[in-house]
Amino acid sequence: VQKCVRPIGEFLDLVVRFRGDDTRSVVEGLAGYLGTLGDRLVAESDRPLFARFIEDFHRPLVDSLGWDARPREGDEPKLTRAAALWTLGSLAKPPALIQDMTERLERYWADPAALDPTLATAVLRLCARAGGKDRYERYLERYHAAATPEERDRYLAAFGDFAETGLAPAILALTLSEAIRGQDIWKPLRGLLANPSTQGETWAFVKANWPALRKKGGSVGAQRIIGGTKALWDADWLGEVERFFSDPANRVASAERTLTQTLESIRLGLAFRREQQERLSAWLRDRKPALHDG
Repeated sequence: VQKCVRPIGEFLDLVVRFRGDDTRSVVEGLAGYLGTLGDRLVAESDRPLFARFIEDFHRPLVDSLGWDARPREGDEPKLTRAAALWTLGSLAKPPALIQDMTERLERYWADPAALDPTLATAVLRLCARAGGKDRYERYLERYHAAATPEERDRYLAAFGDFAETGLAPAILALTLSEAIRGQDIWKPLRGLLANPSTQGETWAFVKANWPALRKKGGSVGAQRIIGGTKALWDADWLGEVERFFSDPANRVASAERTLTQTLESIRLGLAFRREQQERLSAWLRDRKPALHDG
């Protein structure tokens, strides 16, 4: 997040001009920006308005692209479809779309060819966000049975998206178990650190288990976990991250630059929210929805 000196409404006024644009780089880029706003900036009371904005913005594109690849369709439209469905599903959470994804997940489990590989990660992650203990246990079974590293990575990423209260301890314990290789330990942890529902619990876990995490993950894993704390946009957590990883007992020499960048990212994020949250709220309240096609 870079320091923003212009009102966020000016950025969003520009964003809405791309409504319906099916250029992959545009859709993927906006997915990142809008995801940051949804996860880090939108006030709880404004979430319904933000969801309505995302629905209005992305629904035409999702309806145009549909779920299924067209004959001889190239990678660009497939990747665009995945980014659009992810943005709509993660930020607006339309019940019909989530139900459709759940049904497609079941078909995917019955026959992996039933779902285009470009959609698999989005479907698994969105269904994790909407799922609970039973779905987590099924994900765990599928993770253990994964036939390829790519499939295993999809589940490692999705573990970080579960938000149901009470699930985090099991997922966190999994990272230190033999079920997850040292080289992969950071993958669910970064997701859990970014997940608003689990980030506090995850940060406490990282502090309490840092020697074991650092030993298992090695310098690369430790560096990536430290980098994952950039999602902790909280003044108290900022101080804790700085003190904890600067302590000689916890310091990772190879991660000094990562720590500096992480602390700067949190500071910029906090400043960004102070400057722009009320402006975002005003823009959402004042905006006029586009006329839906058809």
